[in-house]
Amino acid sequence: MADPDVPLVGVIKHWLVGNIPGNDISKGLTLAFYLSPTPIPGTGLHRYTFLVYRQPSLLKFDENIVTASTTGQGDTSDVALVCPEPS
Repeated sequence: MADPDVPLVGVIKHWLVGNIPGNDISKGLTLAFYLSPTPIPGTGLHRYTFLVYRQPSLLKFDENIVTASTTGQGDTSDVALVCPEPS
């Protein structure tokens, strides 16, 4: 789950699960635990998107797992997934 409407940052990752067997999300590997939507006041409406991809096989992830404690209790700097603007 991502918020693509964060000013100056780009995209904030709110939740990431990989290696989901079938359609049972609870059995997948959580790489970024759920971060509730908290748009900055005055930034207008925000879209929250879910991106779903079919994996042909299990993937090996090298990324650190992001939890509430690793984000500084509301500091989203550790969970920011900055995406370049399309050229």
